[in-house]
Amino acid sequence: MQEDPNKLLQEVMDGKHDSVYFSLGKKLAQYGTMTVFSRIWWEFNMHPVSQQAKLFVQAWQRAIPLIRKGFRANSVKNQKLEIVWCTNAGAPNPEPFYPGDEYVDIIGSDTYGMTWGKTNPTKDQILNRIHNDPYMLKWQVDFASDHRKPVCIGEWGNVAIKKEGADDSRGLNDFPEYIDAIYDWAKTAKYGCKYVNYFNLEDGGGKEFFFTVGGRLIALYTKLNLHRRGISRRIARRNIGPINQSSFLQHGP
Repeated sequence: MQEDPNKLLQEVMDGKHDSVYFSLGKKLAQYGTMTVFSRIWWEFNMHPVSQQAKLFVQAWQRAIPLIRKGFRANSVKNQKLEIVWCTNAGAPNPEPFYPGDEYVDIIGSDTYGMTWGKTNPTKDQILNRIHNDPYMLKWQVDFASDHRKPVCIGEWGNVAIKKEGADDSRGLNDFPEYIDAIYDWAKTAKYGCKYVNYFNLEDGGGKEFFFTVGGRLIALYTKLNLHRRGISRRIARRNIGPINQSSFLQHGP
């Protein structure tokens, strides 16, 4: 049986996990590189939302100063910690979960090349969704601009074409235009884009579409500086510039 997230959030607010967060900060400094991107409690707005926004905000506001304090206690000169507030792109509305500018360094989202439904989408349907649906990419850059924050993509990836008939996440397999769309979007962020992190890993439902030797996407590896296996480590030099001294970390409560 899954633990009630609100119970855990209340424990955080009550200080029962203070030592854990302080220790986490120390470990991030000890084992991290010169810049550490720490994606805390990601996809908090994923449907169905079970945690209360008010509790989430208060728990975040207690945990982040402790993580930062621990990081400072163990960091070397010029080592930097960046806290990422990362939504599950789209509805439900993530804004009630925003803990405030003091507690966030980067506005992130997890934005896959897909739609949800019983039939497979067209290219235009995917591109329109990721840009224009509520709380998707256009919202993200606007929200980040309002709060004077850079953006990032915590997870992104192509999604497979699937047998039609059942409600499911659906993509177009080899879809380079989606790759271009993410990088073109990154250039529109007023305060910059820190990183994009390609999620080239199949989940339990076989959702993600892998880069393959025969796919057209392979031609984009050099262009986008993507590793052959796993995530991207840097943004294309032609777009934003390299990030080559960074750790991509994610932490639950």
